[in-house]
Amino acid sequence: MEKDFDELTIADDYMFYRVMEDPDICKTLLNRVLQGKVETITDIELQKTIDDAGRAKGVRFDVWAKDCKGRIYDVEMSFSDRHPCLSENTSFAIWQNIAAA
Repeated sequence: MEKDFDELTIADDYMFYRVMEDPDICKTLLNRVLQGKVETITDIELQKTIDDAGRAKGVRFDVWAKDCKGRIYDVEMSFSDRHPCLSENTSFAIWQNIAAA
């Protein structure tokens, strides 16, 4: 089912990726969640894939971002009740790689 552009929300993949590919918007979201600890975003990759490495499984990140200090952030869209059409049940999960890349 396709939606008109005016019907899209941040919970729709297309809009989520278009918004998050902007470094300033990505930094703003990260700073709101992480209470202002994010430096300038220098690199963003959408749907970044790390392929199978030896005996480990591969993984795909919704939004992979790196700041000027080499810190890596993983922003994932998640749906608490598995119904992506219900935006009030949408949340963002953000993980920060503790070790500098």
